[in-house]
Amino acid sequence: MTRVDEENNPKNDARSIRESAKVEEKLKLVIDVLSSKQNQATPQTISFFQEMPFFKNLNLQEKEIGSLMKTLTLQTCQAQEIVTEIGDRGETFYIILQGTVSVSILAAKQPQIAH
Repeated sequence: MTRVDEENNPKNDARSIRESAKVEEKLKLVIDVLSSKQNQATPQTISFFQEMPFFKNLNLQEKEIGSLMKTLTLQTCQAQEIVTEIGDRGETFYIILQGTVSVSILAAKQPQIAH
């Protein structure tokens, strides 16, 4: 009897590719909606936000997601761009749709004590 490892199963690879393509399609749709002036929620964009872990845990209804979408704006950032610093007033909530972000806190320079 031959057992197929789940990770190496071609069916899983194909399923993963299909799921990835669906996510990419929804992501493109959300970006298109946010790029437009209307920010009208569609069933696809509502589904996209309902599936995001942060929003999924909030159990937002379609109407609430529609209201949220009206307040969203798309912001594209460049590599190494600083979007906020310690001490900035927190007026923005970022949702990373694509790419990665890092958070760095530089330690304050300690004074040198002469002996």
